[in-house]
Amino acid sequence: MPDDRSTAALYRWSKQAHTLVSRPTAAHQHATSNRFSQSDFTFRRTPGSNLDGTLGVRAGLDANRNLVDYTVSCWLGNEDKAAWVALNNATKVAVSDYDSLEQLDAHDGCKGASSAHHTAFRSAKEARDTKHRTNILARPKAQGGEK
Repeated sequence: MPDDRSTAALYRWSKQAHTLVSRPTAAHQHATSNRFSQSDFTFRRTPGSNLDGTLGVRAGLDANRNLVDYTVSCWLGNEDKAAWVALNNATKVAVSDYDSLEQLDAHDGCKGASSAHHTAFRSAKEARDTKHRTNILARPKAQGGEK
């Protein structure tokens, strides 16, 4: 169990503190993916603590159609443009070719997601859809090698 005292000190230092994590294989798994990803934040609560915040995830499907987390963000604050910018920038570091014309990221478009997308990405497209997990990620890769 984490030491709440050190985390609380970090929280007092910056209410926008965050931790960004990506798997070492994220770039390779993205390179073999169908270039569709889904991103979203959800509220998280730490019982007995004042460290409420949000958990952000950007995920895609690998070549075997398994769900792969490219980037995960634990944000001590509300979902806002700053949280989305942090997630987007971490994705660009973890997956260097993420910002490509073939990339489509689906998200709900809430709380700064769309404006943060245009701040971080020049080429990757976005889709704002409430059913993004089933409608975008579940689509099979195009036949004939096309993306």
